[in-house]
Amino acid sequence: MANKRIFIAINFNEGFKKELLSIQKKIDTSFLDINPIKWTKKDNLHLTLLFVGSPNNLENIFNKIQEIAKKYKPFSINFKEVNYSFNNKMVWVLGEKNKTLTSLSNDLGNKNFIPHITLGRISTFNFNKINPEEIPQINNEILIDLKIRVNSIDIMHSNFKNYTLLKNFKL
Repeated sequence: MANKRIFIAINFNEGFKKELLSIQKKIDTSFLDINPIKWTKKDNLHLTLLFVGSPNNLENIFNKIQEIAKKYKPFSINFKEVNYSFNNKMVWVLGEKNKTLTSLSNDLGNKNFIPHITLGRISTFNFNKINPEEIPQINNEILIDLKIRVNSIDIMHSNFKNYTLLKNFKL
């Protein structure tokens, strides 16, 4: 399992992904001359619950997540804000914390969880070329009200370009 990048995620249905792509397009057209954003591909859009890294024993991770998933029933997450991340390295859609999501992230070991979907990564070099007055204020300009039903959590593998589903756990 060396060099594997494993994470636990909530994946989305095609309809929800299309809504996220629509938001990407709106943001994309709001930049005038320079677009500093490398957009997340549709198939890679997800919400990371926990980055695991390179575990020695993946079977132990599967067993632990299976036990955690058994404790939960399906729930919903609301997304009402699009913004730049704290350090202007990403554009993300922020999810509202709720009791179930907070409890799930705590059970997974992620106590400082910020529910978000990364829409794209920002090239700091290009972002800094933009006149600050011309940087779109996406949190004010793009209003969203999205809701997704979470029926399962997934263990995923990343090779930096594509994500592969390793195992799905129904709630």
